[in-house]
Amino acid sequence: MKTITIHNIDKTLDVHIRRRARRDKLSLNQTIQTMLSEHSGIAKKNKCSDFDEFLGLWDEKTYKDFKGKVSSFDRINNLDWK
Repeated sequence: MKTITIHNIDKTLDVHIRRRARRDKLSLNQTIQTMLSEHSGIAKKNKCSDFDEFLGLWDEKTYKDFKGKVSSFDRINNLDWK
């Protein structure tokens, strides 16, 4: 294995790498390797994980309440199309 040293990483990139490492529970080294593999096309990147933190937060009651409140959006009002 080769070792690479990267100098002068800007603050925005540093924050992004560290956030992703915490999110994925990986070391900084593992995170950077993963990111390089994904962005170079060697490894496939997850399609989208921007909203993963919000998935699975609703219990059944909350979901049913929400569905009840937005159910009227499923109905077509023919007057809107005249």
